[in-house]
Parts: sequence; structure tokens; C-alpha cells
Amino acid sequence: MRIVEVRPELGLSRVRVRIGSDLGTDLGEAVELEHPCEDSACDIRAALESGHPHAAAMLLEGATETPVLEAVRAAHGFNGGPCREDGPDGWPVDWEAWTAWHREHGRPCPACEAWNYPVDGWWSGSCSNCLADIPDPEACEACAGTGYADGLTLATGSSGEDCEACEGLGVAP
Repeated sequence: MRIVEVRPELGLSRVRVRIGSDLGTDLGEAVELEHPCEDSACDIRAALESGHPHAAAMLLEGATETPVLEAVRAAHGFNGGPCREDGPDGWPVDWEAWTAWHREHGRPCPACEAWNYPVDGWWSGSCSNCLADIPDPEACEACAGTGYADGLTLATGSSGEDCEACEGLGVAP
């Protein structure tokens, strides 16, 4: 194990990052350093806490500059370009598992459409983005109260209208 020092932004102190033999573990620690978040509407936090550090790193890199992640990747021998742990299609190796977890556990807010995730397996019942109530996931067999059939695709009735099972609940988009 070795230590790499990184200055995340001008004017900030250097950050010490431990570099081990596992890129996923090191990426997870770098994500935590650069994005210490407890927001239940944060996909980066959800990906990291659900065991998908490569996906969390990609999501964070898409949202902001990530000098600590870049230093971790460089310490593992990657200077831009795909990582050895990227899948054959260029997505992180845990991306498919992350999207499956997202479809199973994520719930869109009916008011602001922010995705919300359980924290430590527990639902708060409200959106951490706008504080609107999030319907009980067990409310509808067709879409789990979200209006979305599989977490990504809008659930529709047989003629293409909003999810018929949620019609009376006022939760379908």
C-alpha cells in the first residue's frame, strides 16, 4: 500500500489517498473523499453504498471535476482512456449490476422526478430533493407506485394511458 497526495482544488489542503491493490476499493474511497454525501436522492451515494464503486466513480466524473479520482486512476496506471476494469462496451464493470439495483430500489419523486433511494435499507417516505411524499413502493403491482414499469420505462395501460393500476392513487406521471 502507498499514499498519494492530491490537491483537490486550488486553495485547499492536499488530501492523502491510500492506494492498494484493488481499483474498486480505491475508487470507492476516492468517491467518498470527493463526494461525502448522505442525500437519499443522490445516485452517486446510492451506487457507492450498494456496492458499485466503478459506477459511482463514473457518475461523479460526469457531474464535476474529480482530481482525487484521476489521481487514483493514475496510481493504478490509467491516464485517461478506458480502465482495465471497464466492460467490453466501455461501461464500468459494475454498471449492469448498478442499473439492476437502481430499477429495483430507486423511486422517482412524483413532484420533481428526482430519483430517491433507500438509506441503509430504509425509506424516509419523502423526497430528499423537494420533500414531497413518495408513494409506498407496494402501492401498485404494475409499477410499485412510481408510474414506471421497470424503473426506467413509463408504465401504461393497454391503450397507452398512464398506469391504470395507479389511476386512483394520483401517482402516475
